[in-house]
Amino acid sequence: VLVGLIFLLAGCASINTEDTARAACPSGLAPRTTVDLYFGRNIGPTPGVSDADWARFVDEEITPRFPAGLSVSEVAGQWRGDDGVIIREPSKAVLIVLSGEDGEHADQSELLPDGGEDHVGVGLGEVEGLLDAVAEAVSNAWGPISHLFGVKSTAEWRAAHDEGQPLVTAFWLELSQSEALCSAYKAIAAREDFAALSPTRQKVVNDALRDFTLSGIGLPPDDKARFKTISMALSEKASRFESQLMDAIEAFGLHITDPEHLRGMPEAAQSRARAKAEAKQLEGWWITLDFPSFDAVITYADDRELRKTLYTAWVTRASDQGPLAGQFDNGALMLDILKLRQQKAE
Repeated sequence: VLVGLIFLLAGCASINTEDTARAACPSGLAPRTTVDLYFGRNIGPTPGVSDADWARFVDEEITPRFPAGLSVSEVAGQWRGDDGVIIREPSKAVLIVLSGEDGEHADQSELLPDGGEDHVGVGLGEVEGLLDAVAEAVSNAWGPISHLFGVKSTAEWRAAHDEGQPLVTAFWLELSQSEALCSAYKAIAAREDFAALSPTRQKVVNDALRDFTLSGIGLPPDDKARFKTISMALSEKASRFESQLMDAIEAFGLHITDPEHLRGMPEAAQSRARAKAEAKQLEGWWITLDFPSFDAVITYADDRELRKTLYTAWVTRASDQGPLAGQFDNGALMLDILKLRQQKAE
């Protein structure tokens, strides 16, 4: 098999359990992590893995590791080669729903090449193409949730974001410490024709190897596990930091009754502020710290004191200073994040 690549995504699977009510899945389903395995069927430029060879690989290597079940699909692999030419290769995609048992991640890695001769012939374009497909799949699934978390901070979206964030973090950590992927990049760097690649493409490979090192791939097992634990804690605290920042923005409001204070502001901005006041059953205008409102005041309002009030509220959000001093204070979280970053660097 020329190249295999793993990636993890959140999903729902049919299982019988009394705990499904707590999961954010339809009735009868529960959260599970799914694994996608991609296998090219060429050896060099020509097809080399026959249907019989593939069936034997599934029966002898994949099925014993995941006896609960899996799905196999025919896919059309495509990537841009080192010479810029589009390469197409018949491939197989294997979908596995993990049961959560210990050792399953090791089972996944055992299905991929270990390096050395298995990676001979693997081109940078192949690896980049597979990684691009993985990144696009994650972005399509997670991007809308992350975006709506930032612009529509409702309790429901926060719950969805908080539930998915650990899965996404774990996925990128798994990828950044993938021995198989690192071996593929090392094999590319060791090829005789590596020097013939453009400086840009050589930098892509060298930067990838550097990033693997910075992600702790060479650490002893205990230190590698601690690195992952620290990274997961950092992700959780960063998410909480952002949530408290949004809480602080939503908590601030300034009631304006004199139109002179808004002189210079665009009419559209004044109309939005008037609509916000009406929603609160107030006369006049309601100025907030969401960026369109803040920017309209800071950029266009003639009233210096109004601009000062808004600026002070903006730069002291979620802190122990300003009009909401002590509410949603991120001070302790900032110290925790700095400590964790220091531990991660060490």
